[in-house]
Amino acid sequence: TIEPANATDKDVIWSSSDETLATVVNGVVTPVGEGTAVITVTTKDGSFTASSVVNVSAPIPPVVDVTGVKLDQETLNLTAGEADGILKATIEPANATDKDVI
Repeated sequence: TIEPANATDKDVIWSSSDETLATVVNGVVTPVGEGTAVITVTTKDGSFTASSVVNVSAPIPPVVDVTGVKLDQETLNLTAGEADGILKATIEPANATDKDVI
């Protein structure tokens, strides 16, 4: 925002401290890489500046929902008082985000 509102020259120049992290065109900031950059706007005559710190984080991977669960054995035969049996659960798809089971 240029002050005063009735200023004759409202032209500004936008810049980024690190264009490998964030670029800026007409105030629209585009994240490019992970890190912190400072976006600065300067009045065309250079008398005034304002800055904003922009933190760019790594992309959050998409959530992949579970579509099913299978056990490695359909039938488990045990004898009382002898060795325990173990069932192994496999979540589908293999790249599901949350593979925890109860």
